[in-house]
Amino acid sequence: MSSTTTNVVRLNEAKRIRLFYNFTKTLHELVNLPVSIWIPDKQRRQLRMAAFQGMPAVLKEEAVVFLHEADVIADVFRSMKAEVISDVLREPRWKHKKEAMEQGWVSVLCVPIVVNRQAEGVMTLHAGPGRTGNLNSLKTLADNFVNQIALTIEVENRRVVLEALMHISQKYEIVSENLREILQGIVKASCEVLGADCAVLYPFDAEREWYYDRAHVVHHGLVTPLELSEKPRVKWSMASQVMREGELVINDLASEYPQRLHDHFIVREGVKAFMAIAPRANNIGLGLLFINYRTPHRFTEEEKNSIRLFAHQAGIAIHNAQLFRRSQRQARALKELHEIGSGLLSIPSRRKLKDVLDEVAQTALKVLGADLVDLYHYNEEEDRFLLPPSLAGSRSSPSPTAIYKDDVLYQLLDVRQPMYITDSQHDPRTNGPFQPNRPADTRTRQRFVVREGIQSTAAIPLMVAGKTVGALFINYRTPQTFPAHQKELIEIFAAEAAIAIANVMLYESSRKRAEALSRLNSVSENLIQLSEGKADLPRLLTQVAEGALEVLDADLVDVYQYEQNRNIYLMPVIEAGQRYQPIDRHVVSRADIARRVLEDGRPWYVHDALGEPILTRPREGSAEQIKERFVVREKIQSMATVPMKIGNEVVGVLFVSYRQRQSFSGPQRELIELYAAQTALAIRNARLLIRRKALIESGNLLASQVTRSERELLHLVYQQIDRFMDSRNLTIALYDAENNEIRPALVVRNGQTLSVLGWEASKHWQAHIKPILDSRQTVFSSKRAELDAGHLLPNEVFFSSWIGAPMLAGDRTLGAIVVYHERENTYTIDDISVLQTIANQTAAALENARLYNQARSEVLAERQLATLGRAMAALEHRINNTLSIIPPNLVRLRNRLDTKDDELEEILSIIERNTRYTATLLKRIRAPLLEVHAEEVDINALLREIFEEQRHEWTADRTRWLVEASIETAPDLPQVSLPKGQIAEVFHNLIQNAYRELDKAHKRLHAYRDRIPPGLSFGGAKIQVWTALEDGKICVRVKDNVPGGISPKIQSRLFAKPVSPANQEEGSGLGLWLSKMIMDSLGGDIRIESTGLLGTTMLVEIPLSKNGEG
Repeated sequence: MSSTTTNVVRLNEAKRIRLFYNFTKTLHELVNLPVSIWIPDKQRRQLRMAAFQGMPAVLKEEAVVFLHEADVIADVFRSMKAEVISDVLREPRWKHKKEAMEQGWVSVLCVPIVVNRQAEGVMTLHAGPGRTGNLNSLKTLADNFVNQIALTIEVENRRVVLEALMHISQKYEIVSENLREILQGIVKASCEVLGADCAVLYPFDAEREWYYDRAHVVHHGLVTPLELSEKPRVKWSMASQVMREGELVINDLASEYPQRLHDHFIVREGVKAFMAIAPRANNIGLGLLFINYRTPHRFTEEEKNSIRLFAHQAGIAIHNAQLFRRSQRQARALKELHEIGSGLLSIPSRRKLKDVLDEVAQTALKVLGADLVDLYHYNEEEDRFLLPPSLAGSRSSPSPTAIYKDDVLYQLLDVRQPMYITDSQHDPRTNGPFQPNRPADTRTRQRFVVREGIQSTAAIPLMVAGKTVGALFINYRTPQTFPAHQKELIEIFAAEAAIAIANVMLYESSRKRAEALSRLNSVSENLIQLSEGKADLPRLLTQVAEGALEVLDADLVDVYQYEQNRNIYLMPVIEAGQRYQPIDRHVVSRADIARRVLEDGRPWYVHDALGEPILTRPREGSAEQIKERFVVREKIQSMATVPMKIGNEVVGVLFVSYRQRQSFSGPQRELIELYAAQTALAIRNARLLIRRKALIESGNLLASQVTRSERELLHLVYQQIDRFMDSRNLTIALYDAENNEIRPALVVRNGQTLSVLGWEASKHWQAHIKPILDSRQTVFSSKRAELDAGHLLPNEVFFSSWIGAPMLAGDRTLGAIVVYHERENTYTIDDISVLQTIANQTAAALENARLYNQARSEVLAERQLATLGRAMAALEHRINNTLSIIPPNLVRLRNRLDTKDDELEEILSIIERNTRYTATLLKRIRAPLLEVHAEEVDINALLREIFEEQRHEWTADRTRWLVEASIETAPDLPQVSLPKGQIAEVFHNLIQNAYRELDKAHKRLHAYRDRIPPGLSFGGAKIQVWTALEDGKICVRVKDNVPGGISPKIQSRLFAKPVSPANQEEGSGLGLWLSKMIMDSLGGDIRIESTGLLGTTMLVEIPLSKNGEG
């Protein structure tokens, strides 16, 4: 390594020390290891420690390494290769063993700092016992850090070099770049235009892969100020993905990008959807722009394009700032460049493009010291230069009126690189021979450089984001060598000129977009009026057409409306603009170009409408018809015909006509198609508003038809469907889930209602219905090939498209509605939505009718109970009068008869007991029948009370068979609101019936015990009572072990109306009949759950509220 002083100019010592301090501090915090940086002295004879972290300060004063000695740090500095020493105490080249032993260092990593292929220092990391292996894994991180240090030093050194060369370091004030203000305007405008909740723009230097500080990061709409720690790094997966792919669109964060749900920024700001895009210039990423929504948001192509536009503006602004700073570093002494720089690079207000071009040319003449400057604007899409160019400088040649392929301009376009011609007089690029195909009068003249005495020329293509926007020619009448700094200055100016041109072009495009959006905003206001019944669709479309005249600079505009599902055009055609021969159009003929555009599905731009045969060929027809075509009658030179589409649905065609020739450049086409898309949206929204009102009316109508029969209701449904779509072929099927049966309820073919009898016999038609019922989803088929002829009846037309929608009522599927059509692609997504809505309305109407009939039955049952209660009150009075005679007469009879006769005494006791029972039964039955007031009832407590009462009464009677009774209640049963006396009567009847049947059965078993086969035993008489909560109902079960259970004959009439018993022991069935009526009135049920050899289980189901509504 040479020991002579280098002549490289460096940043001052204090800045270097501060720079090294910041890097060592950062690295130390990351790895938690001692870090130091060694730098050479001015003579490059020794290294000393310039910055350190994690080691005693005294080491800095004593640490010196001589470059001529054998030392690890010196060797790394000289070889510029990193080295890891695993054991410094055994390494003879390590001169700092004492310090290593004191600090407990075992190993060291030394990495050189190299700037412009020259060593500028060494960074060391020290590790103690057990951490030696970490150094190898940290080598990549250390390399990145020293690279960052080297890049920083290199950049700062370049700045210092330029300052030194131009001697103006203290001459002029620092120029403010104004970047933040521009970027802040971009993020704010993006939120306001797109309706986004918040936006953040992180600009960064792609060359150094680091992000700007807080001052350069802008945001709008954040709930909490942005934290510096949240700034993303390029290495982050999301940032890397956006930089790699250019953009990232997340419509629903939870489903599409769940790994980011817990990011601090996402959680804090409540972001649910976003689009991230990397602004670029010359294919270099300049930052990250995030447009965020706090609800899931499906980005339309229009929104994406708008975001791309904002990103493009941000890229230009950032790129402008980078170029500005570069020119600031490299040409600070050129104050003139600063004075015009901000004007050229800022976003224009209302300057015209020609004015900007003239200003650029004049400024180039002054700043670059040129004699002549020619600035050409180039339209890349049309591959032509726009004349005349902007010229600066005194010249004898007139402004060019034509550009030819042998001119240097087209050579410049081919190479797309700057051309520096030091000898323009003899270089074939600027003074070559004319081509033979050039016009003869131009071949007789001299080349421009000869006529103007040009000695040297710099020809620079003006490019922005890979797109050529013009060409800049800097001409000198004195020879130039074009040294590096002059080339750099010229190219900086050319870049600024290119961006200035691009800014104006972008501004013009943005201004037209803004005007279009402003006009369409008024359309949106009219849509609101439409929903309130204050406007109509033709009036709205007239405003759209008149707005297109202004925004698109057109002469005539025509708007055709089209209904895709009916394949018809809606008349009249909406027209705007002054016409030479107005015509009332009431039909779209087959020759009309609108049909051609709809069939093709793509925009059609005609530059020469009068030269297009399909537009000018006379119409065929009667003499009364106007045979001249539209473009001929109205003298149309150019025409744009664009289908108005929402997704795959076509709602019309937009015609934009011009009486002046149009080139239909990319921005112009984009604006026309934007307007067509917005018009399509307006038409669709208006139709949806009208349709929504009609659907609401339809729903209200169907909901009110609770008293109609099923067939009448379904005919009304068919009429409602026919209001919205072609439903001449329709099937409505109803589904019985309990029996898993599907039956056709209404069949319409070609507008005629058919008998469903033949359909019930066939199962073919169910093939369309069953998938709808199984999936509970709308089924849609738009192609003939997607249908199977076997699914339909043999005599039916083979349909090409159909929609099927399930009729859903909560979690129940009541059936399905299917609409068919002979034509393919008839139905749209809106038709699917409409059919599903009406299907749900139909389900609600059917459910309402069912609930109405159920409520009606319940009311009738309650009336029966009330009537029965009143009858029972009268009957009780008469029976009690009769029963009151029996007890005193029994006393008299006992006194007169021989009471020692056991049989006679038993007869009298039976009469007395049954008299008491009849009186008690009448009282107990009448009370619940008259009780209608509901109260909160604890079922467990009530049941236990009745159970204990019955058990006590039974055991007290010695004449009855001993029964073992048990009860088990489920914990935490909710209380229910119902008439307490009525449910008590049900429990009384069930438990009493069980006791009575057990008594009879076991007495019979005892009487016939000799006939029972040996080994067969039924055990003692048992009753089990228990409660449970099942499926939202309280279930009460009463189980007995009566052998053989209930016979089928008795089961069939167990709950029927009571009849007189054949004998006193059988009972009349009054209790169970009353119990059934009571449970029906409460919305519950009572039934036999099981019966057989080992006994019977009766089940009572009590809803948590009446009719199960709770």
